[in-house]
Amino acid sequence: MEAAIPPRSHRKSPRAYDAELYTERNLAERTICNSKNCRGTARGFDKMSQRYLGFLRFASAFMGI
Repeated sequence: MEAAIPPRSHRKSPRAYDAELYTERNLAERTICNSKNCRGTARGFDKMSQRYLGFLRFASAFMGI
């Protein structure tokens, strides 16, 4: 495993981390957090995968992702 969270700025000996991986991880976490605002996507109410994927795409477009 490689650290993906940057160390605190006041740390005396900062550890190494992958900045690109951190950026991707941060984007994924923000996307998931924003998708929870749409109750249907967070709970997965649609039983058909095509409908769920369609609504997920709609919600993503609405959020500007």
